[in-house]
Amino acid sequence: MLSAYPNPVPTGNPDEPTASTQITWDTGNGKIGELYVKIDREDERLVGHAPAGSMKIEWIQFDSLYEFRLYAKKRSKLLEKLIVTRND
Repeated sequence: MLSAYPNPVPTGNPDEPTASTQITWDTGNGKIGELYVKIDREDERLVGHAPAGSMKIEWIQFDSLYEFRLYAKKRSKLLEKLIVTRND
């Protein structure tokens, strides 16, 4: 399970460069999972490491695409992916 709330992230104050969403994940089997994010064309980067968790992501910007990917340990298997955007 992988979810983001809210998604899309509301515009809010257009003068604020960033906004936030809450990412929640669960591997479903109690085994360690690794949560990565790929922003636009950048390389993936690790943002979480646990069987399940929840974290506030406070760096969602306009005009970017955030693809969160939940993997089994050491990226051996993609369990789920989720796209997060921010309204224009």
